[in-house]
Amino acid sequence: MKNKLFKALSLCLLLSLLAGLAVPGFAAAKPSIRGTRVLWIGTGKNAILLDNLPEDARSFKIASSNPAVIKVGKSSNDAFGMWMKPLKVGKAKITVSYKSAGKTQKIAATYQAKKYPNPFAWIKVDGSELNLKKNKVAADVAGYTKKSVKVNFELNTGWKVKSLTGMKFGETNKAFTWKKNRAVTFGNAGTVVFSILLKNKKNNDEFEYLVMVSR
Repeated sequence: MKNKLFKALSLCLLLSLLAGLAVPGFAAAKPSIRGTRVLWIGTGKNAILLDNLPEDARSFKIASSNPAVIKVGKSSNDAFGMWMKPLKVGKAKITVSYKSAGKTQKIAATYQAKKYPNPFAWIKVDGSELNLKKNKVAADVAGYTKKSVKVNFELNTGWKVKSLTGMKFGETNKAFTWKKNRAVTFGNAGTVVFSILLKNKKNNDEFEYLVMVSR
């Protein structure tokens, strides 16, 4: 189950990354590490996304300045095969190196590992409540039979919605926005992924939850 969720999460992030690639004919932006700089302890592995990589980038290596706080995976030939895992409260600088144009390039970002906050009072898929204690950042609903699906939720105090977006995976992949407790049709999609992006009102920390519903 954990591997399946991580692969699905990586796929969603990969598609969002592809949407932001540089357009040929324009100056390429500087390579960087994408995403929030906060990792939540107890939520498993987090994919590392790299923006604006050169086309010949290869031989990726990843390192953590404080592996006791944030552990990282081994080297990878695939930019999307890298991950990091928060272990205890603290900070760590994550450095990714790769080969391009015969030279070794490096990009880095500092991450914070924080205690898992659980922003939700509950999340429901067509009235069935999800197990938030077991699935802290993503839930997989398999074997769905209806033509449309509704996702509803209630937040704990101190959190607000930043965006409600999603992706339909099928013959063609299509992004969409949605509203709480409003039906989203599958169409030709085999899997519909709902993203709930939240922000903490006090410190602006972001938290994302994914709901994957597959037919």
